[in-house]
Parts: sequence; structure tokens; C-alpha cells
Amino acid sequence: GVDLALEVHVGHILDGDTGEEVFAELLEAVRVREPEQECQTGMRPCTRPLASESVVLEEQAEQLAAQGAEVILACRDQAKGQAALARIKHNQPDARVRLFELDLADLTKVRGCARRLNDELDGLDVLINNAGVVPDRQQFTADGFEMQFGVNYLAPVLLTHLLLPLLQQRPGARILHVASV
Repeated sequence: GVDLALEVHVGHILDGDTGEEVFAELLEAVRVREPEQECQTGMRPCTRPLASESVVLEEQAEQLAAQGAEVILACRDQAKGQAALARIKHNQPDARVRLFELDLADLTKVRGCARRLNDELDGLDVLINNAGVVPDRQQFTADGFEMQFGVNYLAPVLLTHLLLPLLQQRPGARILHVASV
């Protein structure tokens, strides 16, 4: 078993909470796990987060890694993802960070990423959905949906649905959805 966190967009809205309050609660949820609590394989404390590309997300991923979580970065732009991974590892040399390709503008790629995560992981403690677009002109996803609707809503809902089996493997697993409107 490995620890990890997942960051993309999906379905849990916390009314009245600021992003900082929600993130503080998330860090506390990670922190309250007893160090001696082990995953089913008996190897590590059970905390898994996953993150996508943005400066805020990178900072969140680094903080989670500093708390001992293995962090999964799910990014469309693999060069940016590699750069974020390198910065996190530079600042947190013992960080456990992995990179997965995820393009929310293509539901086939969302399914592929979810399939790979389901194949490689034995559970997911935290799914943070925090990817989004606000195009300045009309654009469409690979599946023909309006870009903002497809990336900010449809893809995260699909991803969350496909990752539910991993989340159900962890007692107290959380889904956090952060959105800009």
C-alpha cells in the first residue's frame, strides 16, 4: 500500500467554507491518522492524495507530501507536471510523488487515467478535484461538449465515479471539489 492524494474536479461542495478552511480541514484529516495505522499490506500509514496542475495545487501537494502522504499529480501538460514534481522533490527530498497523465478535455483520456489508477493503486484516501478552465472564446472538448462545462463538470464527475472503488477501499475517504465560477 502507498499513500496518495488526487487533485482534479469532482462532486463535493462545502457551503460557506473558504478554500483555506477546506484545505486546513484536509490537512487535519491527513494528520489525524495514527502513524502506527497501516494499510492492508502493512507497509505505510494510510493517506493518499492526488493533485492536478496549478501553483496553488502544487503548494497543496507539497504540504501534503510534507505530512507524509504519497501524492499523485494528475496533469494534462506532462512537462509542467514533471517540473512540479521536481520542485516538490527539491523542497521535500523524502516526498513520495508520482505523475499521471490526465486530460479533462477528453473523456477517453479520463477513462484511461482512471483505469491506470485503479490498476496501480489499492485505495485512495483523498480526491481533490481542482482543475478548471474559463476560456475567453468558445471552445469544445474532444467529445464535443462546451469546454468549460466539459472540463469543469463532466470530466470530474466521470473521474470521481470511476475512482469510487479506490475511495471505498479507505475508511473515511474524502472527495473535495474546488471550483471557480
